[in-house]
Amino acid sequence: MATIAPVVGLSGGDLHYFTEFDGNEHGEKLYYQMFRTITRLTMTDITMKLRVSTGLSVSDYVGSFMRSERSDMALAAMDSDKVVSMVIRNDVKLEAEKTGN
Repeated sequence: MATIAPVVGLSGGDLHYFTEFDGNEHGEKLYYQMFRTITRLTMTDITMKLRVSTGLSVSDYVGSFMRSERSDMALAAMDSDKVVSMVIRNDVKLEAEKTGN
């Protein structure tokens, strides 16, 4: 696991680990995980850029991907089961809401 996990993270693949695998106990779960992996729609060679409104900035990206530029990220593969997160920072001071009371 320690040697293959980084490859899976950078290639956009999946890694399923069954402690003390038993075909009778884990066989059905393995079947459905393999079926899902093989039949889902998958995009390859993706470049993403997050754009935000004035006063906001992206301070960090979280996930397994490569960064070619500060604002871009590249992924080997992306599907509906993958998640990429961004930390958005507010750079301007918000004004307090003015009430007529």
